[in-house]
Amino acid sequence: MMNPSTDTHFAQDLLSYGRQELLVKMRFMALPFSKLKPSPDIVGTLVGDKGEVLHYDGDALIMDFAKEKNIASRLYLHMVFHCLFRHIFFKKSEERLWFLACDMASEDAILALNLPQVALKGDVLERKILANFKEKIEPFHAETIYRYLLTSGLSIQEIRRLESIFAKDLHFYHGDEEVDESGDEGKVQNELAREDAFDFFENPIQKEAWEDISKEIENELQNFAQELGDGVGTLSQNIRPPEKRESEYKRFLKKFTTLHEALEIDSESFDYIYYTYGLELYQDMPLIEPLETKEVKKVEELVIALDTSGSCSGEVVQAFLQETYDILTDGDAFFDKMHIRLIQCDRKIQSDTVIKCAKDFTDFIQHGELKGFGGTDFRPVFTYIDQLIDKGELKNLKGLLYFTDGLGIYPKTMPKYDTAFIFLKKTRYFDDPDFPFWAMRVLVSPTGLLERK
Repeated sequence: MMNPSTDTHFAQDLLSYGRQELLVKMRFMALPFSKLKPSPDIVGTLVGDKGEVLHYDGDALIMDFAKEKNIASRLYLHMVFHCLFRHIFFKKSEERLWFLACDMASEDAILALNLPQVALKGDVLERKILANFKEKIEPFHAETIYRYLLTSGLSIQEIRRLESIFAKDLHFYHGDEEVDESGDEGKVQNELAREDAFDFFENPIQKEAWEDISKEIENELQNFAQELGDGVGTLSQNIRPPEKRESEYKRFLKKFTTLHEALEIDSESFDYIYYTYGLELYQDMPLIEPLETKEVKKVEELVIALDTSGSCSGEVVQAFLQETYDILTDGDAFFDKMHIRLIQCDRKIQSDTVIKCAKDFTDFIQHGELKGFGGTDFRPVFTYIDQLIDKGELKNLKGLLYFTDGLGIYPKTMPKYDTAFIFLKKTRYFDDPDFPFWAMRVLVSPTGLLERK
């Protein structure tokens, strides 16, 4: 950390003045504006750490202020929106794309308010770019933007350009890393995963606090509908989105988890006071030992079948896999050693990929090739799974997720494991009278929004 500069007080005054300017038009934001505590201790403008500290570089802020008088207000509101929309509490596998999506969502919400206190020279360009994205993304918030970016095939150069336009705060330290600039053909793959990111995501107390703040703000918004105009709808859309949807899908996927003992400290039944007291009293001799196992629900064995008939595109399949991966790896869903089979099938089995760790899953999402593209028959997958069970390759299979458009031949016999058919959109095949009574139907949109039938 660097020492605060001699201009620290002036920089802090800029932030304070920017906040007061915003409160004139956004009185309902008094609580979230008071939540982040300024701290002059970083290089590179602003970063919000875990929803409670607003780190800033005084020198950088003053230099930016010399170019644009509204910069402090804009930066401050951008960062507060990250917290209000709970961006900083969601961890995604492709952190760089997630951060970009969050920046675009925050900027879109700011522009929708049309506040002169936060207007910048680059707003015209931002509005133009956002309008183009909105033609392809609906509804428009961080989650849906992220889904689109994952499958858009944007080059590294294009990602960097969007970052240069929409990024207003820091999300991670770059350190001394060097990035290969060669080749326009390079796609956003491994380079986008940053191991040097701030650990925003491990603060459940602050997450809960910001959830409560967001609920209060949402309730207050209607009182300011006349003043804020279209900005009210944009704010509401961003305050509400991902958690409700994801929790529904999480609850659904819990059907495919199993109760199992995991090798980890059971913090709920362990008294740290006696443990640390023993260490202090007897040096290296604790009075009690921590319990090494606890029962948790995790995914142990799962089969994901992909309908590779001509009606299911690669981008859509990739988005579905990414959605499933993000939810299953949120928290401790996977065992350290997992057994997931990714089976591709049209009329027949085209491939069977064994997933033993999270890296195997991400590698398949990024580099796996779809095979087949003929007609659809669901039965070969069920027959193949039975064979794997008979050979002992699947010993504790909890269930099968079958991603499809629904046009195919269903098996007549009920399997010994739970089965869910995941549909891309509600076509006439979703309500097929031949759909088996023993299977579940799940409808998923291209943006990952789900509904159960």
